[in-house]
Amino acid sequence: MILVFASVAVFAQDSVSYARPEAWLCRPGRTDACSVDLSTTILS
Repeated sequence: MILVFASVAVFAQDSVSYARPEAWLCRPGRTDACSVDLSTTILS
């Protein structure tokens, strides 16, 4: 039963147009969540 609802949800989604800037989570050249320093610390 759950599988049926999951497949219906997949087909109900609109296709994504990556030509639109708002479709991107992290787009190059934009100040967003991915433009912060992502350096890490190594613990030994």
